Amino acid sequence: YNIRAHPDEGTVDFIYFGNIRQETGKDWNNVHLTLSTSTPIIGGAPESNPWIIRYIPKEKRPLTRYNKTLSIYKGMGKSTEGMVTPSHTPPPAYIKSTGIAIVYSIRGKTSIPSGKTPKKVLISKNRFNADFSYFAIPRLSENVYLKAKGKNITNLIYLEGNANIFVESEYVGNISINKIAPQQTFEIPLGIDRRIQLTHKLIKSLHEIRGTISKSEKWSYRFKTTVENYREKPVFLTLIEQIPVSREKDIKVKNINFSPKQDSMDKDSGNYFFFLNLQTGEKFSVKQKFSVEWPYGKKVRGLL
Repeated sequence: YNIRAHPDEGTVDFIYFGNIRQETGKDWNNVHLTLSTSTPIIGGAPESNPWIIRYIPKEKRPLTRYNKTLSIYKGMGKSTEGMVTPSHTPPPAYIKSTGIAIVYSIRGKTSIPSGKTPKKVLISKNRFNADFSYFAIPRLSENVYLKAKGKNITNLIYLEGNANIFVESEYVGNISINKIAPQQTFEIPLGIDRRIQLTHKLIKSLHEIRGTISKSEKWSYRFKTTVENYREKPVFLTLIEQIPVSREKDIKVKNINFSPKQDSMDKDSGNYFFFLNLQTGEKFSVKQKFSVEWPYGKKVRGLL
């Protein structure tokens, strides 16, 4: 994909390519090409067999499976693979729905030599309306990120793949996107905007040992976050401050306070939200404090 954002216009362009490789041993010269999103049936559909649970035999140790969780958005890279300039963009394919799949008939004739090198063909080029906004998570990074949110209003299925991301004419990186079905909303990360400056500072920390017979250990923290808009126009920014979340009953997170008060919060995740409309040159600051207390002698993981 080439995805090009136009924040001033409130639009995002999706240029959708297919990489085709054939190893038949015979070159395909001047052929009409049709692509499909259907998946061949291998082994038939699954059957609803009983879900059996049982004890693990004592002489065998249980196996542990480690699952890797992939983010919707992988880190911005600097790959330029698949980049096509607008002046060299071929006409898009004819698109047809067949019930459970989408079929793309590539316009004109295409030649694909036999071998391991893929040939890139244009499938579609569409422009979507999008809402552009900024967000920042100061505990994790002092960068402010731009993102676009839109909706796939076509009958196209955008399959998983790599995407080169542009903001206007500027190349900002490469990401992987998940499948986007017709009428599904999507979010596209558009990189860091250096014209919005953010700082997140630890103002004070205090360590205490409390009690005589039943001792406890306590850490208290104070932070200050400041964000300032140096852009030539107002911006909407979601500031997400974080407070530790305890999964142990004897680790207590107390005395949580924000000044000014947050606009919204999710205590289960420890996220506190501030929805800011920053004018040009406007500065916003928020102070936060909290304390964490647990039985003395135990080690706590995850604090500063």
